[in-house]
Amino acid sequence: MKPTQIEEIEPIETREPGLLDRIEDFVKTNIELYQYKAIDKGTELASSAISIVIMAIFFILGFIIVSVGLALLIGSWLGNNYYGFFIMGGIYFLIGLVVFLFRNAWIKSPLINSLSKKFLD
Repeated sequence: MKPTQIEEIEPIETREPGLLDRIEDFVKTNIELYQYKAIDKGTELASSAISIVIMAIFFILGFIIVSVGLALLIGSWLGNNYYGFFIMGGIYFLIGLVVFLFRNAWIKSPLINSLSKKFLD
């Protein structure tokens, strides 16, 4: 019994020259596609962040002005302006405590869901 001869395997390049070119083009096209998708998601996220920051600045400025006005109004009702500021400070402390206690349900989870939707869509 003679051992069977193993046929010499042709290198991949000589088998099908068009196939390797098509695979290489496919891989390059997919890489470009994912780069464009990443750029699109990045610019979308950046523009959303910038618009949120601008809106937050105006909201905070308005909130500060209204807070000072309410503190002065409460202080004038009670006879001393600093009473109004202490009361407003106490109200904001209580609001901050409630937000801190419920931060996962009110802030963390919705923020994670919103960001993951932006990235995965």
